[in-house]
Amino acid sequence: MLLTIAANALVRAECERNYNAIWGSQIGILEALNVMALSTDQVMTHDDGAAEKYPAFFEGYTFQQYVFFLTAHELIMKRMELLLSSSRVGLFSSSA
Repeated sequence: MLLTIAANALVRAECERNYNAIWGSQIGILEALNVMALSTDQVMTHDDGAAEKYPAFFEGYTFQQYVFFLTAHELIMKRMELLLSSSRVGLFSSSA
């Protein structure tokens, strides 16, 4: 029982760290990927929208850097040319 509580606390802490570091447009990507796999081009529309809304912030920031955060934290996976949600992404969904 105590081990389960500790494990849950660690998972929750990791989710909190990710949530505090993630951008709203990246959360939009996670929500979309919870529904279905998307092509890189489809995911780029989220990045393009954020870049148009906040051009100074995104200046010099590539799409690869934008997606790297999500892949490095194992929130999404790339298989062939599709981006897929990982099993951990459901933690960000509004229905979770």
